[in-house]
Amino acid sequence: MLFILAIGDRQRASSRLRVWDHLDFLADVEGPLHFDCVVPTALARHKGRLFLRLVLRLPLWALWFARARVVYIQETLILWPLISFAALLGSKRVIFDFSDPVDAIGSGWRLRIRLLAFDMMVRSAKAVLVENRYYQRKLSDRNVSQAYGPVDVGRYQKSRTESASRGLSSRLRVGWTGSPSTLRFIEPLFAPLDALAAEFEIELVLIGVSGSGYSFQQLPVTCLPWSEEVEFREVPQFDLGLHSLDQTDLSLKRGAGKIFIYMAAGVPFITDARGIGLDVITESGAGVPVANPTDWLERLRHIISSRQERHEHAKRGLEFARAEISYEVFRALLKKLLSEASDGIR
Repeated sequence: MLFILAIGDRQRASSRLRVWDHLDFLADVEGPLHFDCVVPTALARHKGRLFLRLVLRLPLWALWFARARVVYIQETLILWPLISFAALLGSKRVIFDFSDPVDAIGSGWRLRIRLLAFDMMVRSAKAVLVENRYYQRKLSDRNVSQAYGPVDVGRYQKSRTESASRGLSSRLRVGWTGSPSTLRFIEPLFAPLDALAAEFEIELVLIGVSGSGYSFQQLPVTCLPWSEEVEFREVPQFDLGLHSLDQTDLSLKRGAGKIFIYMAAGVPFITDARGIGLDVITESGAGVPVANPTDWLERLRHIISSRQERHEHAKRGLEFARAEISYEVFRALLKKLLSEASDGIR
């Protein structure tokens, strides 16, 4: 039996891409499975109800953990005492998978507890699967595998083919997909984009937010609520994808889900030349790097004005997505890690 515990439900992109979309595959590989999430989207803002749910669920998770041959933990530290105790008894059968910096959330005593839990999880897991190479370097003495994404390249390309037959805007479409909590990362780009709207026929599409919070003077803006249907339908219609993070050390540890979505959809992207964004650009040859925050206006102007360069970046990005970050590639790695975690248990 396989027990899967993810931080979020299907509405959380990192959980959907790395866990929920692969349940049928995991069941085929490992047989019966139990799966659950720690923070359902509907309860994320209701701390009291969420706490009650956790109290009621923990005994069930402990039971599933005890009965499972392999345990797949995605982006949560909540079971670290149980996992550490099992490891002390000689049972290392946990795959710990994360893309967000789960060791760097909070401050003060809460952060210290998280750091302890993270360290114990890493020590106790049979395998650790990371997205950002920062952690591959940091945890070099552990059994760490690195995998970007993954993304459903086939589904994005099918949507791209379908969108080609629809009448689209004549404006160059600059786009972004995310959530209200991550909109702040691209807010510094709004003024440069608004200024460029005086030079170019462009528009901005924001997926996952109800508004931008910025008073655009010239740039047409469309905000769309996030859903899988909206994302797969709209992202392939972008002519340029935006990705940006702030200049904090925490950003050096973050994943780059948006970049991988753009690549799978055949969309050229522009991003800060730091952290995982720089790693992806270096490895794929795709993407427009922005070395300094003050360079965004000129780098945006350059790539917006060059259709051929956008085409080349999109082509290289899609090739990389198919070869390195597709569901097929991810599932092959996952199958290998599951097999290794099962060794000596059967």
